[in-house]
Amino acid sequence: MIIEGLFNALFGIFDLIFGWINLPDVPDSFMNTITTYFGYIFNNLQLIYLFIRPVTIKTAIPIFIAIMNFDKIYRFTMFLIRKLPIGVKWLEYYICFSYACLMII
Repeated sequence: MIIEGLFNALFGIFDLIFGWINLPDVPDSFMNTITTYFGYIFNNLQLIYLFIRPVTIKTAIPIFIAIMNFDKIYRFTMFLIRKLPIGVKWLEYYICFSYACLMII
């Protein structure tokens, strides 16, 4: 309910800002092409599911994103640890060591 209200407010703001711009309608041929393209993609996902289980894909995608952004996650974690008022040098060294071990692997 709250999310729906936020989306309605966001769309209202967009309508207020961009409502005065009159854009022409998208041609039917273009819409048919896009619809056909997305139909090919989503109808052929079953072919991928023959080789890879959907549960595997749902688990692997977040892990892949976390691994690809590990440097940013590490920097953000270290930023938060340095802001703590207690002495956390041992934790900083532990995380740095873990990061170095992960980079070796």
